[in-house]
Amino acid sequence: MSDLCVLGEYLIDFTPQGLSDRGLPLYAQNPGGAPTNVACAAAKLGTSSSVITKVSTDALGNFLYDYIKGLGIVELRGVKRSEDPTGLAFVTLNAEGDRDFVFFRDHCADAMLKPEDIDLSLIDECKVFHFSSVSLVAEESREATVFAAQEAKKRGKVVSFDINYRALLWKDEEKAKREVDKVLPFADLVKVSEEEAVLFGGSLEGAAEYFRSFGVKVVLITLGADGSIADNGSFRGTVPSVPVKTLDTTGAGDNFMGAFLAWFIQRGIALEDLSGEELMMALRYANAAGAVCASRYGAIDGQATQEDIAAILA
Repeated sequence: MSDLCVLGEYLIDFTPQGLSDRGLPLYAQNPGGAPTNVACAAAKLGTSSSVITKVSTDALGNFLYDYIKGLGIVELRGVKRSEDPTGLAFVTLNAEGDRDFVFFRDHCADAMLKPEDIDLSLIDECKVFHFSSVSLVAEESREATVFAAQEAKKRGKVVSFDINYRALLWKDEEKAKREVDKVLPFADLVKVSEEEAVLFGGSLEGAAEYFRSFGVKVVLITLGADGSIADNGSFRGTVPSVPVKTLDTTGAGDNFMGAFLAWFIQRGIALEDLSGEELMMALRYANAAGAVCASRYGAIDGQATQEDIAAILA
C-alpha cells in the first residue's frame, strides 16, 4: 500500500558530464521524469510511493525499469511495458548549473498511457495523487491523466499538480493554458516556478489568486536561488533558499516537491488545516531537499536523504 501515487513520465535524462579529449560534450544516461522523480524523492524520505506510467521494452526502457526496480523503494505494479520507444530529454547546463532541455517524445511509451492502463487500486490506496502537465501534452496520456485525476478527486484524495510547463513540448502556449485550466478544478495543491506563476497569473501574487479561483487550497511557488513561497489564501510566507554550490538543477524542483509531500503525508494534517507555521516548516524541509539535489548530479541519484536534510536544518 502506497501513501503517494504519481502518474506521468519516466524517461532518460542525458546530462552533460564534461568534454571529450576532442572538446565535444559528453552525456551521462540518467533516469528522470518529473512525477517519477517526485515518487523516488518521497520514498527516500520514508513515504511509501507508487508510479503509474508506461516503460518501453527497448534497451533504454529496460535500463529504466531495472534501475527503479533495483532501488526497491517504489511500488511498480502501476508500470506497464510498451513497444513504443523511450522518451529522451537532452539537458544543457549553463555556467551556473541551470538547465534547459531538448526533447524527443513523439509517440514515446509514457505518452501512450491510456485510461485502461491505470490500476485504480493504487489511487484507492493512496493519500495523495500527484501529476504534472507533461502528461497532458499527448492526446493519449492526456485522456489517462484527466481520468486518473477525476478518479482521485472522486475518491477524496489530495490531488497535487506540478504545472511543470515546457514550451518546447507544447509549442502552443494558449493550448497549454487551456489544458491546464481543465484539470485545475481537480487540484488541491499546485506547485509552480516563478516563470510559470507569471505565465498563468500575471505575477507572483496573481498566480496564487488565479489558482485559488479553481478551488486550489495551497499554492507553492519556487523561486530558485530566492527560496520558495506558500500561499493558502489566509497566509502567505517565503522561506529563503539554502546556499549550495550548484552542479545540476535537473530534478531539484521535483526533490522539493517530493520532500514537501513526504512532510505533509507523514504529519497527517489536512491540507486546509496546515497553519502558517507548519507551511513554513514544510518549505524549509523541501528547500533543503531541493538544494541537496542541485548540488549533485542526477535527478534521482542526487536526491536528498533524511540525514542530508537534518544536517542542513541543524
